[in-house]
Amino acid sequence: MLEEIRIRGLGVIDDAVLELAPGLTVLTGETGAGKTMVVTGLGLLFGGRADSGVVRLGIDRALVEGRLQVAANDPATERALEAGAELDDGALLLARSLTGEGRSRAYVGGRAVPASLLADLAETNLAVHGQSDQSRLLRPTHQRDALDRYAGTTVATPFAAYLAAFTELRALDDELGELTTRSRERAQEADLLRFGLEEIEAVDPRTAWPTPTRCVRPPPAPTMRCSARATARKAPTPQRSSRPRRRAWQWPARTTRHWLLSRAGWARSAIC
Repeated sequence: MLEEIRIRGLGVIDDAVLELAPGLTVLTGETGAGKTMVVTGLGLLFGGRADSGVVRLGIDRALVEGRLQVAANDPATERALEAGAELDDGALLLARSLTGEGRSRAYVGGRAVPASLLADLAETNLAVHGQSDQSRLLRPTHQRDALDRYAGTTVATPFAAYLAAFTELRALDDELGELTTRSRERAQEADLLRFGLEEIEAVDPRTAWPTPTRCVRPPPAPTMRCSARATARKAPTPQRSSRPRRRAWQWPARTTRHWLLSRAGWARSAIC
């Protein structure tokens, strides 16, 4: 049962709250008071077609909210709970927004849902009676429900047994499909691993690569003896100074000139 509905920015309605009680509720008013907008809001709240032309001028978007008391065994309620909706004291909080550009958003129990879920909730909780509005009897599901109720317990008892068996059959069928899919995936993985092993065995890496050998360095060649004259003419090795060397570009010009002359004299003595 719909306990409350709030409409904002829809047609001539700026902001209005309508609290509904069990039983018959009659909504009256003069022409232009907004009775049609209330029915339009009900249609939006329960998955009706969204028309941007009903958005109030000067408002960015229209919003319709409602509080719906639902039964725990309602299929539409179970679907809403599966979608992530939450119950508030046994009631679902519904909302539908519509912008001036025609974009619509639907919410059930604090979660964004498709508008078709609101339509499913309307099938068992709302019936609009008006000109060309009573189209529920045109749906095959409602025709079967009416026929089953008319048959009474004679049909209700076997139908309940059939429904339980059919539900179990659907669950087993889903489980079988999942197992079949998993077995197919495992077979594909096994074929892939088998193909990889065959490729590795075809290459045979144990014999394809040569065994590494130890490299032995040949002995050094004998050096030639130098004559006494060559030994005598061997240039003396310059002694390194214990003083720390400084970079060439930091030396004074006099020190650099002296060092170059000493190096030139040493080279002439080595040549001679």
